[in-house]
Order: sequence, then structure tokens, then C-alpha cells
Amino acid sequence: MATKVKIVEMPKRILIGQDADFYGAMSPKFNGHEKLGPVWGAIQQKKIEFGFGPDTVMIGATRAVADATDGLLNQFVGIQVSELPADLRGLNILEISAGTYATFEHIGGMEKLVESTQKFYNELLPGMGCTVDNGLHLEIYHERFDMRSADSIMTIAAPMAQN
Repeated sequence: MATKVKIVEMPKRILIGQDADFYGAMSPKFNGHEKLGPVWGAIQQKKIEFGFGPDTVMIGATRAVADATDGLLNQFVGIQVSELPADLRGLNILEISAGTYATFEHIGGMEKLVESTQKFYNELLPGMGCTVDNGLHLEIYHERFDMRSADSIMTIAAPMAQN
């Protein structure tokens, strides 16, 4: 099956969640599993507490930490909502502006996500001549994602610079 990158216009999104700093998949100091795992677990629990169903979209929105060295990143782990709940229960809000993104579907288990991310950023995007912007980079966990399935599908999305 051919690997496909699509350029799409994404709508504005509103997330409620929490964030954490970590070293990403491109850094030799990669510690994403250890730093982000507990945050994802806490937000999954909040998703249940709020009464959101299993098809509710969750997003990891990642950006470089200002003045950071060695690839330090920050990821906001959030539940996508159409409207804010009256009680945020200790969660923060992140609004993601509408924009143009290059997207790639990761097919497989979570153990292969780092490999897919590296392929997307190091091979596929440069091979297409895409210019990645400094905006939020997204991991979108939608209804086709199932952490227990080896055939799970989620979307990796990189903001594109306007030429």
C-alpha cells in the first residue's frame, strides 16, 4: 500500500486538557513515553468523568518550547469539544486555529508511532517539497483509533507554511 500525504484545510478546534514538556521522536533524548504517558492517562480518565464517548476525538498538539535546546517540546493533550463545559475540572483550554496541514495516517500499534513520525517528517514531507510551519503539530486520535489494535489508525498533521 502506497504511503500518502494529503494537504488539507483543518477547521478551528477547541481542546480541554493538560500539557507537559518532553523530548520528541527526533531527539536523541527522546522521553515521550515516560513524560507523556501519565498525561494521556489522566486525560483519558477525565474523558470518562465528563461522560464523553469512545468516539470523542483526542489530540496531542505539540510545539517547540521557546528558547529550548536539544529538541525540547511541549504537548497539550486534549479532548476536542464543541463547547466548553461549565466546570473544567482543573483542565486548561487550547484553541487551535484553522489552517493548512499536511496529514499522514499512521496504521499500526503505538509502538510504531515514533517510526511513522520520523518517516513523515524526515522522508515524506521533504520528498514532497513541503515547508513545515512553526505552528502546532497534531496527533489526532479519532474513531478509527484503538490502542489495543495492531491495525489502529490515527492521523499525524504538520502545519504548512503559506507560500
